Amino acid sequence: MTLKGVNILLIEDNNFILQDLKMSLTREGANVTTATSVLAGMSLVTRDFDVAILDIRLGDLDVTTIAEKLYEKNVPLIFHSALTDRDDVISAFPKAKALSKPVRESTLLEAVLESAKGT
Repeated sequence: MTLKGVNILLIEDNNFILQDLKMSLTREGANVTTATSVLAGMSLVTRDFDVAILDIRLGDLDVTTIAEKLYEKNVPLIFHSALTDRDDVISAFPKAKALSKPVRESTLLEAVLESAKGT
């Protein structure tokens, strides 16, 4: 499985999880841009990404605004969250994938590859 050349936006406020996911993705050849807050994420939505991996809750805020901007640009979304009440956010984006924390590396990579291919 290779993600060579896939441009990924990864937004996660837990630095340990962020670095772990980034390492897994870059090891497979992906180009990963990261943000740890809604504000930092909003500054990146104008760039071109093949896939976005978004933690739903970033501090006291959620990523809905960021997700809406990316969805308008047809960027495939993967929500990565430990929240059990995440259905409201996810249901607003019918094409999005949802992964529960913690996620197996193989599950993450498969979801990213499928999203990048548009399946």
